[in-house]
Amino acid sequence: MEIPEVPPNDLGADLCQFCGTHKHGVNFLGQNSVRIVFVLAQPEGDRNFFETPEGELLKRILDAMKLGRDEVGLFLQRDRSDSPDWEECVPYLFQRLKQIGPAVVIALGESAQEFVLGRGEKGQSVRGMVRSRFGIKVIGTEGLQGMINHPALKKAAWDDLKLAIRELGLE
Repeated sequence: MEIPEVPPNDLGADLCQFCGTHKHGVNFLGQNSVRIVFVLAQPEGDRNFFETPEGELLKRILDAMKLGRDEVGLFLQRDRSDSPDWEECVPYLFQRLKQIGPAVVIALGESAQEFVLGRGEKGQSVRGMVRSRFGIKVIGTEGLQGMINHPALKKAAWDDLKLAIRELGLE
């Protein structure tokens, strides 16, 4: 399956980095070439991501995976509840992923899972396996906020993250 064509556009500073049309979009943090990319919900507020509770948890996850922040990329997905046409941003996400060339993408939380894998692809149906979309390997797991609110979810998430560790050859 090929990535849909991306039309030319002008990107506005307060608009989605990809499509330039949605106020709530996805923004990338990281180097232009990384081995692993996390897609996750953007925490509320304007703080530096790694200074939020979610960012602190992700730092601990990266430490456990023996990865540095410079080895990963983050696509921070803003709330899309008021933007029913968010699927129009998917080609932009995958074009950018193709440029970055990660070995694996980890979708943290159901919103990110649907964004990366497609509408309805979320939760238990995507956990515990390596999936593929547009030729990119994707692993879905629990969201950071869910793990913060319900620490018992961390074990299931770690089981999923071990799949990424194997894909990266970090065992």
